[in-house]
Amino acid sequence: MAITRQLQFLTRGSAEYGRRRVYDSLAFLYSQFARPSDAVVILGFPRSGTTFLVEAVSALLPARTMFEPLHHSVAPARRFLHPHWFVNDTTRLQKGFPYRRPHEVDPLLSDFFQRILTGAINQSRLSRYRSLSSFRTKNIVVKETRGTLLASWLANTFQVRIILLIRNPIAVVESVQRQRFGWWLQDASFLSLFTDQEELVEDWLTPFLPFLNSQIETGAERIAAGWSIANMVPLIQAREGIFSPLIIRYDDLVLEPEATFRDICEFLGVDYRWDLVESMLKRPSTSTQKTRRDISARERVFGWQNRVSEEVADSVKRVVATFGPPLTDYYF
Repeated sequence: MAITRQLQFLTRGSAEYGRRRVYDSLAFLYSQFARPSDAVVILGFPRSGTTFLVEAVSALLPARTMFEPLHHSVAPARRFLHPHWFVNDTTRLQKGFPYRRPHEVDPLLSDFFQRILTGAINQSRLSRYRSLSSFRTKNIVVKETRGTLLASWLANTFQVRIILLIRNPIAVVESVQRQRFGWWLQDASFLSLFTDQEELVEDWLTPFLPFLNSQIETGAERIAAGWSIANMVPLIQAREGIFSPLIIRYDDLVLEPEATFRDICEFLGVDYRWDLVESMLKRPSTSTQKTRRDISARERVFGWQNRVSEEVADSVKRVVATFGPPLTDYYF
């Protein structure tokens, strides 16, 4: 009956909305047969290269992409974001890095991600890569930059495959500060997105509260602290065997792509197809087609060294070192 209603929906209205209706109806039909356990979830802190990776993984599988479902513009996600984020005392924005314990029961969040992992939610930001060619498969790849604290919960709740992408925190700081949408990661209230979550504090942050409350002063230090918390939790959980993600360093993805993508293909259980991802390695993913230019692999990985002062680099290292291993096992 529901499928019949979707087919009727296709025939109504003007031709102006025809393509959107076709895509929406196809997405609905595919979601009826998709299984959450077939999905792949790519997680990483903002500006860590997750868009670059999701494009390649989507081509390898192939799969359709759900782009940042925890963004505040996705209406159903807002209930899971931080409720007390004020700008200039007048504008309210909802941001967040929601945390759940690995086996926590949360029907509302489970229902939301059930719909995400099957592609059942239609929204322009989520489906930014949507085209007819993307409907070659019912499977979904999710790209999320605010979901690392949900990694073990997602793995245990839906048995999804998790890829965790980690980038040098100094490079992340430099990239955030260069792009205009990164202001909220430097705002004085940013760390409250973590410290206002009682379970996260109880499980992970209590030893670090004095440091976070008294020794974080600059925007770069706030980004570094957020990067540390967002990566520390899933890395320790993975080390303790709570879940089994594929952990990739951005450096290896860019400098040793063939070996890294062999590991990705093995993890995903698909044939190694270098030809499907090679062209994507030649350009940064966040540039528009009009302004895209070739940038060397070394520039992508080490370019921050020419743009970040020694003082800022040292302050980032100090913050990350406070949280210790396994973060310092990957950098510094």
